[in-house]
Amino acid sequence: MHCSHLRSTTLYGQFCPVAMGAEIFAERWTPLILRELLHGELGFNDIHRGVPRISKNLLAQRLESLRGSGLVEQFHGAGGRKHVYRLTEAGRALGPVVEALGRWGMTGRARISRTIISIPIF
Repeated sequence: MHCSHLRSTTLYGQFCPVAMGAEIFAERWTPLILRELLHGELGFNDIHRGVPRISKNLLAQRLESLRGSGLVEQFHGAGGRKHVYRLTEAGRALGPVVEALGRWGMTGRARISRTIISIPIF
């Protein structure tokens, strides 16, 4: 899909559906946060346990960004849980994308690894 002829309105400098989607989805850690939330409503610490290498500050920033994008909503959970997060309908619509990325990661990574190993180094 070539969209560079359209008016520039995004950080990628393109008014293109792929660029617009990538601005949100392709930000580091975001696919993993979405993966966790596809399991249902989770508290902040539950999400962090599923993505343990992200700092808590960065996780808070990403969740706020996803809220601002309309993919995640925050609410007060039952039992005194302060911050519980869940995907909105728009966020759940990314489920097939996350699943496809996971399938590709299982098969594509193996192919890429074999290709990199077979490239001669001069």
